[in-house]
This record gives sequence, structure tokens and C-alpha cells, in this order.
Amino acid sequence: MARAMCMTVALTLTAVVVQAQLPVGGSLVGENPSAMLTELEGMVRSGETPAFELITTIENLIQAEIMPGLGNTQDSAAQDTTAALSAIDTCNSQSKMKEGQIEGTEEVAVNNARSIHAACRESEKSLYDHNLTDPSSDCVKLGKFLHGATRLEIPAGIDRSWSVQYVKDNADKNMCGQSAVTELDNGCSAQESALAEEKAKCASNQGTFERAFCTWKTALESNCKQLETCHSQKVAAYDSHVTVRKALVEKWNVETGALQKILCYCKVWLSAKDERDQGDDRSKHNATQFEVCTGQSYVPTDVNYGTPADKVPCLLTSVAEHPGTSGFITQEYSSFTDFFQPVDPCAEATTVAPTAGVPTTEAPTTGAPTTEAPTAEAPTTDAPTTEAPTTEAPTTEAPTTEAPTTEAPTTEAPTTEAPTTEACTNHMEALCTSCDISGAEDEVSPPTGWTLQRCKEECLQRSDCLGIDFGKNGRAGSCHVNKGNTRGDPHADFDGWVKKMSGGESKMNVCFAIAPG
Repeated sequence: MARAMCMTVALTLTAVVVQAQLPVGGSLVGENPSAMLTELEGMVRSGETPAFELITTIENLIQAEIMPGLGNTQDSAAQDTTAALSAIDTCNSQSKMKEGQIEGTEEVAVNNARSIHAACRESEKSLYDHNLTDPSSDCVKLGKFLHGATRLEIPAGIDRSWSVQYVKDNADKNMCGQSAVTELDNGCSAQESALAEEKAKCASNQGTFERAFCTWKTALESNCKQLETCHSQKVAAYDSHVTVRKALVEKWNVETGALQKILCYCKVWLSAKDERDQGDDRSKHNATQFEVCTGQSYVPTDVNYGTPADKVPCLLTSVAEHPGTSGFITQEYSSFTDFFQPVDPCAEATTVAPTAGVPTTEAPTTGAPTTEAPTAEAPTTDAPTTEAPTTEAPTTEAPTTEAPTTEAPTTEAPTTEAPTTEACTNHMEALCTSCDISGAEDEVSPPTGWTLQRCKEECLQRSDCLGIDFGKNGRAGSCHVNKGNTRGDPHADFDGWVKKMSGGESKMNVCFAIAPG
């Protein structure tokens, strides 16, 4: 009976060697790792003494093949854990590397385009201000010339010969200023053409800048999206691997404990021969030593499964304010708020960006001419598109429009019919509150100050007055006559008023003075 039982154990262990070649998860000691141990413990209780050769074979199989195979399987599982953790790290490192590439390409392109556009707008502003306010500007000179032109008039009842001679005499004296007005008109038209060309170039530069910005934004969002997908997938794969490995580790611990107890029994059987040996080298039964093996317990080593790396930050703060958000205008165009075209918004990302709260709707382009370069379409109560009668080109539009179209009162041969200026009257309209009109101005009020009505009357009486700044708060009663602009800038101590015309002929929305004939 004992020999048959020993043979069963040996055959079982031989099968174990074959099973050691199974993939991870295969049992190394049969379907039930405790079955062989139970058989051996039955032999111990029965007092049977197996042959030395059989026990030696069992011991050699366990020590030389089964235990090393189990160790290799556990090492392979540990390597898989390391690989799963490394895959998570790779997601992070690839994202940071891509972020660096974007910084060196798309972001550089944005910075270059931003600088080119800003420089162009500064040039446009300079040309505009020169045409509008510089005394050497032909547009300014033309405005003053036309407003100061002397009107010629032939009295009623004068015969034709006298009238003809009157016109010839004035033409010879160049009182009509034909050559002067032509020269100034040509010069002003050239200045306006130069401004229009600069404006068109700046509009093209603005489009290039905004498209580059949107490309930069898309690249950053794509990188963040790829990181999110990669990291979540690799973490899920790691979690799945660890779940499987923990179950296998429990199984391997049971198998290892059983194998070590079998080795303990083998050592006891091989420690001495049976004195009643009948020539077949049988082991001696040592009940005391077998009790030691029976009480033996296996304490497995704790397994370190590692800790998956957190997803690295992937920030979109640098493109939070992008074309299509109100903050983009403040961020990029604040130094030339009156000189930019309507912004072409970026296409919004299809997934939520990692930085919450980024505006995704297109903000209004603010109430005034801040959404366009200075053209005639801009409201005349706001911005650099309002023309001054004596300091800029005599047209009703901004410097980027056609050359002056207002006819000089003396460029045609005088007739007996005087220009219809009688119906043209000026009045004052509110321009802005808590503001100061930029450009040349004179303080005309005495130290004691004036009333608002008195300040308005002073402007209406002056041909060179385009508007007034009337003081309040600590500057109450102070009256400033503005002669070079009708664009208001913020100022807490003043309110702005602009001169306007009602009916009749006008130059730049203001009735112009006609000297007596």
C-alpha cells in the first residue's frame, strides 16, 4: 500500500514538471495544490517508509525544476507590472515632449505674427494721427484753407462787363487759390492713399496672427486630449493587470507553502534508513520530526505593485483668451483699440478643455469703433472716425476714404448767387461723460469758471472749435476749446461735447465760416 501511494506521488510530481511550462495562471501542482500534500501526510500518519530513491527523485524535482519555474513565473509577472507602470509614465513624457515641440513651433509663429501685426497698427496709428492733427499735413492745411476761403460775390444790378472784369481781376490775384487748393488736395489724397494701403496690410497681418493663434490653440488642445486618452487607457490596463496578478499571487503562495512542506517530509525520510531494512534502502519513520513538518507554516513575502503616476498637468491657460473671446481683444489689441478689424473666432474644441471656465462664446466687439479700423462706418460719437473741420482732410469720412469731395466755395467762377450757407447752423451735442477730448486745445475760461452754456457759446462762436471739455468735480467750471480732434479719452474731471451742424452746406459735419465778400 505504501509503495503504491509513493508511486502516485512521484507520478503526480512528474506531471508537475510538465505543467511548469504552462503560461502564467496555470497550476504548478495540479488542479488542487493541496491534494499531493494530503497524500504525503497520509503516508506519514500510516508510518509507511518509502524508498530512498523515490524520495530523492521527488526532492530533486521540486528543488531543481518546480520551485525555479514558479520563481520565473512570479518574476515575469513582476516585469509585466513594471511595464504597465512604465506605459503610464510614457504617456506623461510624450505629452511634455509634444508640449515642448508646440512651444518651439506654433507658439513661436504666434509671437512673430503678433509682433508684425502690432508694429503695423502702430504705423497705421501714426499715419492717421499725422493726417488728422499734424500742422505739416496737407489734409490739415487743406481743411484750414477751405474754411478760411474768401467768398466772392457780384452785387446785384452790376452789368456783365464789370462782372467779367471782376472775375478776371480776382483770378489774376489768385484769390480763389486754384493752384494752392489743387496742390493741397493732391497731397491730402496721397496721404489718405498711404493710410488706406497701411490699413489693408494691417488687416492681412491681423488675419495671419489670429489664424496662427487658433492653430496654436488647436495643437495644445489636441495634445491635452491625447494625454487624457493615453493616461486613462494605461491606468485601466494597469488596474486590470494588478487584479489578475493578485489572484495569481494568492494561488502561488498556496503552492509554495505546499511544496516547502513536501520538501520537509522528504528531508525527514532521507535523514535515516529503516533498521529493519530488507535490502531496498527504505527510509526510517521519525514521528517527532514529521510533527515539526506538519506544524510548519509558510509566510509569503509582500508584493509591491507600485503606484501609477498621476497625469501631468496639461494647461491651456496660454490660449484661454483666444479669437472669439472678449478677453482676447483686451489681451492683444488694447494698445490700438480703434485700429483693428472684426475678430475671426477660432473653431471651438469638440471636447472640454482641461482648464475650466475658458470662455467659448464670441464676445461682443464692444460698443464702438473698437472692432474696426478707423473708417467712416464707425459711430461719429466715439472714435477716430469723426473728422475735425480745421485740422484734417475736408471729408466726412476717416483718413482712409476718398480724397475730399467738398467743393471750395471759390474754385468756381463767382456768380451773382451766393452759396446757400444761410440754413447751416451749428449746435453742441454730448460726446461722452468722464472723458477728455484728445488733441490741441485752449483753456478759455477765467479762474472763476464758466457755466456749461457759456462754454458752449464760446465754441459756437469760434470757427476753429470742434468741441469742448467742461470741467466737473475739482475742475468744475473749467472750459477747454478743442481744435484738433473729437475723440474722447477717459478723464474723471471732464465731460466732452462736440460741435455739430444742422442743415445747409458743411465741411466735415460742421458749418464753415464764410468771410464777407
